[in-house]
Amino acid sequence: TAPPEIIALEAIDTELATRIIALARQEFNYVVVDLPHDWTAWSHDILKSADAVFLVTQLTVGAIRHARRQIDAVASADVYPTLLSVVLNRYERRFWGNDIKVDDAEKALGRSIDYFVPNNFKLVSEALNRGVSLYDIKRRTKFEKRLREMADSCVAALAPTKAL
Repeated sequence: TAPPEIIALEAIDTELATRIIALARQEFNYVVVDLPHDWTAWSHDILKSADAVFLVTQLTVGAIRHARRQIDAVASADVYPTLLSVVLNRYERRFWGNDIKVDDAEKALGRSIDYFVPNNFKLVSEALNRGVSLYDIKRRTKFEKRLREMADSCVAALAPTKAL
């Protein structure tokens, strides 16, 4: 969790970050790391050891440009996760009024968008504010369904193949 006071991102060194991840991997089947928006010296090492990376973005010009820079940085930094997925967060499918089209975003990214997570700001905010899971507030939402689909497909993609 975040510390109670603001600290510099570089206050955590690479060795400490990688040790924390190694300990978590010993204890848990799955370890999820929410990296800061801006990369740090230790971001590279965390990404390099990742089996899967979910690059979360939104359908705005600034967010798509930043996502493209991150995709390029991953490719040029010898970071090759087994699975790299682009997630479009707070997606609202509208017939009229979307300033940016998904096709245009995919063209700018140079790849397809893998997952579309619907906008449910109210539900997510309530869960965060109460410190409970989304499921505890409202079950079977589209938001929860999409997150579950992402997790299930990631687990399936990373599962060792069975020899026949």
